[in-house]
Amino acid sequence: MNKTSIEWTDYTFNPVTSCWGPGGSSDNPKWCKYCYAKRMFHRFNNSFEPTLHKERLAEAFNAKPGSKVFVGSVTDLFGDWVPYEWGERVLSAVQLNPHATFQFLTKHPHNLHRHNIWPSNAWVGVTATDQKMAETAVKELAKVEAKVKFLSCEPLLGNIDIAPK
Repeated sequence: MNKTSIEWTDYTFNPVTSCWGPGGSSDNPKWCKYCYAKRMFHRFNNSFEPTLHKERLAEAFNAKPGSKVFVGSVTDLFGDWVPYEWGERVLSAVQLNPHATFQFLTKHPHNLHRHNIWPSNAWVGVTATDQKMAETAVKELAKVEAKVKFLSCEPLLGNIDIAPK
C-alpha cells in the first residue's frame, strides 16, 4: 500500500496488477489509449502480465482508521481477464478491514454483478468518458449492492447527461 497524492484518496492498494484491456488476451494485449500504468511498468522494465500478488493482500491491514484506499490503481480488477477468485480474495481482505474505506473503479461494469454482495466499507465506481459509457455505468451500478456507488468522468470526452428521463 502506498501513500498517494491523488486528491480523492489517501492510499493506493494493488494486490492485482496489469491488464489486457478491452478485447485483449495474452496473445494480443490491447491497452487503453492513455494507459499510464503500462507506461510506468515499461519504464521500470517490469512485465505487464496480469498478476495476483498474494503477499500484498495483507497490506490492507496497514490502512489507517478512516483512510480512503483506491484498490487497483494499476489494473482494472473487474476486467474480463481477471479471474473471479482474484476479486474475491481482494474483497475478503477489504471485508476484514472495516476501519478504512476501499474505493474500486472499473471500465468493465458488466462484471460487477459477479461480486455481489459488497463489504459495507467498499465504494464501487465506474469510469464514464462519454454518454454511452455513462448510460451503461448507471444501468450496471443499479444492479450492484454497495453502500456507495459513483461515476468517475475522467477523461471527459463529451457531454454526459445522467438526469433521470
